Amino acid sequence: MTRSMSRFFESIRVENGKAGNLRYHAKRVMNTIRAVYGTQPGWDLAESLRASRIPERRLFKCRVVYDHAQCSIEFDRYTIRTIRTLKLVTADDLEYSHKYIDRTALDNLFAMRAGCDEVLIMKRGRISDTSVANIILQDNKGEWCTPSDCLLKGTMRQSLLNSGRIFEMSLGIADLGRFKKFKLINAMRDWDAPGGDVSDIIE
Repeated sequence: MTRSMSRFFESIRVENGKAGNLRYHAKRVMNTIRAVYGTQPGWDLAESLRASRIPERRLFKCRVVYDHAQCSIEFDRYTIRTIRTLKLVTADDLEYSHKYIDRTALDNLFAMRAGCDEVLIMKRGRISDTSVANIILQDNKGEWCTPSDCLLKGTMRQSLLNSGRIFEMSLGIADLGRFKKFKLINAMRDWDAPGGDVSDIIE
């Protein structure tokens, strides 16, 4: 099977029986299937979740594996990983605009973290994402921004952009000096996720 015909996945935060940012996940599923398969999905995310046994208590990660025709759903208990140090790595040819199940390239970059908690990926001189999340950075005025040159437009990232809590701009290494704090955000890591100091981003 070629990369373009791979299956895809969504990770959805389920806390006390409620699925977070569901409309953003549904939109990304729709856009992925249209872009890759050139068709409409043969299933509906919200209906598929309703047909599943959604845990009613605690925090779970809902993993939806899918293609254009069908999906499978599973739930796993989730604990947020603390990420405070980032290693800058370069991957100019990396492409991950859809959430492919095949994460080999991202896993290979993660292996280059050199003792840090995560990697921060540079692509053609611009800051993009980590291997598992979008990054947001806080400047000296207390405002938060996210790289416009991201690999993947995350659902939490889009939600925060739409609410005006963050803004986006193109960032290079030299721009990091303008910021003091960072956080990593994804479907499971919301605004309250722990962050770190920009001084702990290591070249």
